[in-house]
Amino acid sequence: MICSYHPKLVQRMVDETPKTIVGLITLSLLLIWMFYDHVPIEMIVLWALAQSVFIYLRYLNAKVLRLHLKNNDIQKINEHIKYFLAFIIYSAFIWNIGALGGVYYSPANYEFVSITMIMGLISAGTMSLSPIFNVFLVYYFLMLTPQLFMMIKYGESPHIALLVLSFIYIPYIFMLSRSIYKNLLNT
Repeated sequence: MICSYHPKLVQRMVDETPKTIVGLITLSLLLIWMFYDHVPIEMIVLWALAQSVFIYLRYLNAKVLRLHLKNNDIQKINEHIKYFLAFIIYSAFIWNIGALGGVYYSPANYEFVSITMIMGLISAGTMSLSPIFNVFLVYYFLMLTPQLFMMIKYGESPHIALLVLSFIYIPYIFMLSRSIYKNLLNT
């Protein structure tokens, strides 16, 4: 699954990390604010701690990758890309727990907020994850799949409409990410 990436692609991902972390903190606070009145505080605290662990691991991973890039240590770079993939899988899991947990405890129609937030995270992830395209694909499908199943489960016409729109969204985001990856690869 993980192949060797050109150091400039990895550098691009590392360079995007500070902006990504600011976005993650902002969206995490937004999720907490949205569900604060609905979700048990213990769950919110656990989710926030799990998210904080991810943000810290992402920061450390970028810092270590920057060092290995500076030393041009391809073996260590590839090793830490594998860690990065593991952290991204963890992140997708945590975001879906937060989003789906919020929907479970919240009043009607929060499922629309949930899928919108996840689609926003995927769209934002396009810039920071596209340089490591395989990682982006894993993140993309792990983030979106539970949301699509949730729309099917609700099954009312607005949910089905959003499901249909999602199937239009899916190839466009995929093509955008692939295009970014190819452009970065060719520069």
